[in-house]
Amino acid sequence: MIIFLLFDLPSDPKTLYEIALNELKNKNYKQAEKILKRIIYSFSPNEWTDKAQFYLALLYYEIKNYELAKIEAEFFVNNFKYSEFYPNGLILLAKIYYKLSPNPHKDISELNKAIEILNRVKSLYPNYN
Repeated sequence: MIIFLLFDLPSDPKTLYEIALNELKNKNYKQAEKILKRIIYSFSPNEWTDKAQFYLALLYYEIKNYELAKIEAEFFVNNFKYSEFYPNGLILLAKIYYKLSPNPHKDISELNKAIEILNRVKSLYPNYN
């Protein structure tokens, strides 16, 4: 387990990104969250911003904070359409809507959003698995 204070972290986004992924892989979610947010908020937009944004949404999904996951995933999908992670971001957002659907037999609005997003992935990326 790697533990850094925020001021002890490296100052380049690529290294921070690699550390964040390692923390995420090791389920050190609080540390990964801090590092991902630092990449997003402490640097001008760069080649790591979209990746950090995607993984921040994924982190919240993994810890079952679906409301925060939804906010971060929607931000990613709306702002990083050209990211290599865009199809995965759409699928993540659909999974989040599914998880937020309280009871598919009573309220299907969130479930319908999930289906709509999956149909969008299918039309945009017909060969995506």
